Amino acid sequence: MDELFLYTLVRSRRRTLSVEIKNKKVIVRAPLFLGQSYIEHFLKNKRSWIESRLKLLPPKEKVKRFADGEEFAVLGRNYRLRLIFSNHKEIELVKDNLVVSAADLNPKYIRKLIENYYIDLLRSETEAICAKYKDKFDLSGRKLLFKFYRSKWGSCSAKNCLSFNAKLAQAPQDVIEYVVVHELVHLEIKNHSRNFWLTVSRFCPNYKSSRDYLNKKLHLHEI
Repeated sequence: MDELFLYTLVRSRRRTLSVEIKNKKVIVRAPLFLGQSYIEHFLKNKRSWIESRLKLLPPKEKVKRFADGEEFAVLGRNYRLRLIFSNHKEIELVKDNLVVSAADLNPKYIRKLIENYYIDLLRSETEAICAKYKDKFDLSGRKLLFKFYRSKWGSCSAKNCLSFNAKLAQAPQDVIEYVVVHELVHLEIKNHSRNFWLTVSRFCPNYKSSRDYLNKKLHLHEI
């Protein structure tokens, strides 16, 4: 690879080869004994995709202070944070405000409350989407995990455990549905082949616009 394509190679006991863009760096994750020539060929085929993603990388988001008046997105719409001292702990949307009532208004505590709010909201949205597609995919006994990740929106493990980035609660519902469907399709197709994308498009015809939203408007950083 040429000097424009510097990358970090991380080998582990994984089964598949993947590439991700993180902090403006190209990171390749490969099985322990996969040949270097195969990796180089894989990256050459991914060159245009990698270059396009590097160009799309946004400037680093401002670090949230979790202070009164800051903007927070909920399901694709921006709300102003309003902090209210109260012995009754509650988070609710009131007109254009994300109202957080708590006895402790310390930023670290408010941060935890908002993180839990996003997790609960995404869990509710995801469960509703899974119910919508229950006749299309085998979801019996599937484990769903929700937390804040720094390098992925969702994943489907080898044991079919589905994980989702809680920051997705900031995205519009159609974008959330795309990510959920993406991972549901991985229950049956463990790669990103043409057949995989054709299957995704059957359920989410506008999936490309959802991918663009994630790439351009909702950045993989902490909230």
